[in-house]
Amino acid sequence: MATITPERQVDAACGSARVVGAVVIVVCLSSGPFAALSRWVARIPVALETWPYVFTFWSAAVLGFGLFVIDLIAPRLTPSSTRPAVPLIDLAAPAALAVWTLLSSLWTDSPLRTPQQAVLMVLVLSTAIWFGFGLSFREQVVSMFIGLHALTLASIVAAPALDSARFAADDSWVGVFNNPNSLSPVAGLGILAAIGIWPIAGSPRLRVVVALCAGADALAVWKSSSGTGWLALAGGCLALALVFLGRSGAAPHVVRVFGTALAVLAVVTIPWSFRLVAGRVGKDGSLTGRIEIWDYVFESVERRWVTGFGFQSFWDDEQNRLELSRRRSVTWVPDASHSSFMETLLFLGATGLTLILLLVALSVARTWWSALGSTSWAMTWWVAVATFALVENITESMIAYHSIFWVLLVAAGFAAVRASVIERSSSLPRAGVN
Repeated sequence: MATITPERQVDAACGSARVVGAVVIVVCLSSGPFAALSRWVARIPVALETWPYVFTFWSAAVLGFGLFVIDLIAPRLTPSSTRPAVPLIDLAAPAALAVWTLLSSLWTDSPLRTPQQAVLMVLVLSTAIWFGFGLSFREQVVSMFIGLHALTLASIVAAPALDSARFAADDSWVGVFNNPNSLSPVAGLGILAAIGIWPIAGSPRLRVVVALCAGADALAVWKSSSGTGWLALAGGCLALALVFLGRSGAAPHVVRVFGTALAVLAVVTIPWSFRLVAGRVGKDGSLTGRIEIWDYVFESVERRWVTGFGFQSFWDDEQNRLELSRRRSVTWVPDASHSSFMETLLFLGATGLTLILLLVALSVARTWWSALGSTSWAMTWWVAVATFALVENITESMIAYHSIFWVLLVAAGFAAVRASVIERSSSLPRAGVN
């Protein structure tokens, strides 16, 4: 009978603590608790200045930053540490974006909001790096499965029972979130989490639970009736299929290079190509008014083409929102660009957009390169998650809300970096062994 050493007990306890922390981060950055506390507890309009936002988002971001320091920075300062250390070169792109975001406080149109939101952005970026590099695949997929299904199951209980958990316009499900476009991607990502956990769910009973949870996710995606949610889920599943197809090809190295190059090209051409694609999907030709919003963003940023208006600042000006609401097919007063990339262009200018495209291109490229060059189930799954998150960031302002989908888009690349670091360290010859 194997003896469980004190060291293994400590490692197991630390692993459990990391999973708990990751679950808290997934839940809080989903916006579900923020919306639920605002609507059902405080009974106040959902807004970034209210205490539910500060309580849920800031708590998750501070927790993530603390774990980033403990798991990623401390090992670099401790020679005896056995945890893998993230290469400093891989921190260059997120660090550059973080610095430019903080610098936007110098030219912002919203001095009351930009400084604190820029700091929160830096904390969330650190959280994303920790989630991708600081956790093992088992810890990542388990925490996502638990966190996402806590939200999905709560939503499918609340939606049939409460009018406030359904969208007034068409009675689609909202659940614990603020709109169908939040519930749908959370439930869709829950399906991918169920797919990811399936191979490591050894017990038949556990697999039954996983299958039932996936069924609940499918119900929530259907009842929330969100075109962008379906599009993201389709993108993730297609990516999964393409990886398996690419591995079975006759020239795997060529497929790896070609597939990674296409993934990078898809990212760096987003400011021009995604309008052509988005206009051909969804419930109408403008993707529910998004095309006109993006046109307005391009017109507005001409005044601040290099620097933008400052992080989170543009929509604080009511005149900017009212001007857009006068557009013919926009029937609400908007407060977001409905795209992380357009939001970045508006807030941080072409400089910020270049930095975020570089960060995302590196993340997506690493993920695809790692998945196509191995048989790793972890990286195969991360390709699906990265593609899902990419679609969501194209069609929704995930970076503006510090969403879990923005976190996962960055985390995917660092999961690939972790896999590469572990592979290299395991191939090194041990001392005294020829």
